[in-house]
Amino acid sequence: MARQFKKVLCPIDFSTDSFTALDYATDFARQSNGQLVIIHVVDNPLTDFYGPRGANFYAEVEHAIEKSKQMIAEVARTHAAGVPYEVVVKHGNPYTEILDLATAQHVDMIVMSTHWRTGPQRLVIGSVAEKVVRAAPCPVFTVRHAPDA
Repeated sequence: MARQFKKVLCPIDFSTDSFTALDYATDFARQSNGQLVIIHVVDNPLTDFYGPRGANFYAEVEHAIEKSKQMIAEVARTHAAGVPYEVVVKHGNPYTEILDLATAQHVDMIVMSTHWRTGPQRLVIGSVAEKVVRAAPCPVFTVRHAPDA
């Protein structure tokens, strides 16, 4: 009997690779008549990604969270069509927030992309996916970065 993944968690960082992971997560949820939980974690709101920078850190956090909610809603409509989904946007350490949500929601699987950093960059930054794989309360399906063609 095939394993059922009734609740699938998919972290999104708005990269092309994370959209590919979302497509896989949607397929897993669809095959099990399950639900998708899509999370984006605002790690550093003072980046150009979320818009103009300001002097008030907490206002920037709120701005980044609201902007992320708008962006992720559009992504979900595009990539998760036909599957029930929930959108979660948090501020904090990405791997901690992903693991906390996976535990709280009792997810059956996490589907996420990897960026395949190497060398000093990987040592300094670390890998969110690697940390999630090591500590997740459920199976983790990782989608490897597609090499440029």
